[in-house]
Amino acid sequence: MESERIKVTTQEETEYWANYLIGRCWVVFSANIEEAARSIANRRLRDMTFSFAENLEITSVSIGKQTPVLSNVRVTDNLHSPSHSVFATVFQSYRPPHQVTVKATLTLDSTDMRIESHGLFKTPINAFDANAIIKGLTLNGNVEIILSRESRDVPFPHFSKAKVCFVEVPKLHTNVYILKFVNIMRIPFLQDHILQSLKSGLEQVISPKCIDIQLDRCWGSSDSKF
Repeated sequence: MESERIKVTTQEETEYWANYLIGRCWVVFSANIEEAARSIANRRLRDMTFSFAENLEITSVSIGKQTPVLSNVRVTDNLHSPSHSVFATVFQSYRPPHQVTVKATLTLDSTDMRIESHGLFKTPINAFDANAIIKGLTLNGNVEIILSRESRDVPFPHFSKAKVCFVEVPKLHTNVYILKFVNIMRIPFLQDHILQSLKSGLEQVISPKCIDIQLDRCWGSSDSKF
């Protein structure tokens, strides 16, 4: 019973610290995430052909206030095998360089996420310029995060770098409105086409590809960048 209690406590502590890290970075890097998402999406749009639209361009991205949540967290200490919380151990004792791998299920339910775009939309009758708005995003998938501690000079919690990727294509859903009120995600063939396009845009962060993040700014340093 005691060993099971310790195991539960350790898992709760590990998930607490993992969510602290991702939540803190999400807030600090929100502007960088929005700009990166807009840039990547527009590069993908230039290479794609749609039967229902031309010249699509993302004009603005707002990721919203909701931060991702990690669950089913498993942490591997890449240099040691402590019997208790890896995060607590790294914070307190191990000297750099040091590295841990976090594997978890990431869930994001962002009701206030908003992406605005503009393009030429085509119908069997005519074509017209219009704005399209993506509202809300539900995303769920398995991620791998490699955290590196390279210096004692980095403020608590001391990790200075991260490599982040999805292990496979995540599940996602969103709503796309044209002319402010027409939800084209209710049209089956358009829904499939749009979701496939969104998933293609995530290829840059699906293993073995990943994004590298300098974490120093999350903990107080002002010279780090996304």
